[in-house]
Amino acid sequence: MRRNRIGAGIAAPTIGVVVVAASLGLAGWSVAAGAATPTGSTHAAAGGPSGVPATVTRPWLEQALARRQATLSRLTTMAKTSPALSSAVRATLVAQLAAETSGIDALAAAAPQEPTATLATTAAAMVDQYRVYRVMAPKVRIAVRAGRQTRAEQRVSRLETALSARIASARQSGPTVARAQAAEADLVRQVAQATADTSAAGSVLSLQPSAYPASAATIVGARADLRSARSVLPAVRTDLRTIRTSLRAS
Repeated sequence: MRRNRIGAGIAAPTIGVVVVAASLGLAGWSVAAGAATPTGSTHAAAGGPSGVPATVTRPWLEQALARRQATLSRLTTMAKTSPALSSAVRATLVAQLAAETSGIDALAAAAPQEPTATLATTAAAMVDQYRVYRVMAPKVRIAVRAGRQTRAEQRVSRLETALSARIASARQSGPTVARAQAAEADLVRQVAQATADTSAAGSVLSLQPSAYPASAATIVGARADLRSARSVLPAVRTDLRTIRTSLRAS
């Protein structure tokens, strides 16, 4: 439900992050059965996705797993503490992140004693099964931004309700109130469209890491939905200013 609109964001303090659409990388990779070497396990394609080298060494794998553990820890803290998330969304994200963390922790625990010949297979599992950077990190950040956007939309809706009551009480003032009524109608349309776009961005919540790269379009679409929802701010500000000015003049 994306349309061309002017500007960006509802409620500047609450929607402060500009999302820049970026390439989501290669569409997956596979591991060849290649022969083990004294220092590492060979990957089928040189320089695989997400920075995976052609030859996976134990130090590289351990560091890559440690980075993912740190990222999952930060994402979990964000999911647990962000005031923008509803209790239902928070519970869903925390559960998903707990499952991710458990899986990555298991790979990290096994990596120091893992046979050299299977290092590339473990690297494949680390990337393909868990998708920490390609799915989980965008999912959490989009959910937080959508939560902030929702709260901003709810504030504007409450304000519109109060202004509507004032317009109704001043309805006998003629053309001045007519301008306020027109601005209010436009405000309602803008907020309704933004709310629909924000709701559409919530589709990322159900994405599973193993579904990537097929799910990449959903992530890109959710970012676009949030940009579309945020883009109504200039029109919302104009409508609110028109309503208030008209009511003061009535």
